[in-house]
Amino acid sequence: MKFDPFTLVVVLGNDGNAEGELYLDDGESYEYEQGAYIHRRFTYTGPTSSLASEDVSTKGKKTEQYLQQMKKVRVEKIVIVNAPSSWKSKTEVEVSEEGVSSSGESKKAGFGFISGESGKADWAVVRNPGVSIGGGWKINFA
Repeated sequence: MKFDPFTLVVVLGNDGNAEGELYLDDGESYEYEQGAYIHRRFTYTGPTSSLASEDVSTKGKKTEQYLQQMKKVRVEKIVIVNAPSSWKSKTEVEVSEEGVSSSGESKKAGFGFISGESGKADWAVVRNPGVSIGGGWKINFA
């Protein structure tokens, strides 16, 4: 379980925006006191139609070691609830990661839109965006 991939669920508010945080440590030791943890803020911004992961943790002497240990723990999928209907025909999204390319190149990830039935919300899924749970990244839905 320690190295299992993550599924992020983002529920867009009536204003088309969303924000949430993730805190992750080993769950066993007190090494978090020395910075051995991940603390990320995820922000979906409606006007730019993008989701970003931002580091909000403090640094300690064990921060880099923990981040290196967790580097391969990835985000497996992202579910967006209350997805805009303008995404219906979309089949992929653009993903960019901090520090991956000096030229700022992005990659594509699979995307699916599911129309809500019987009054249920529309939702969408980004499949295997290929990003680390502890890294900085941005997904553009525009």
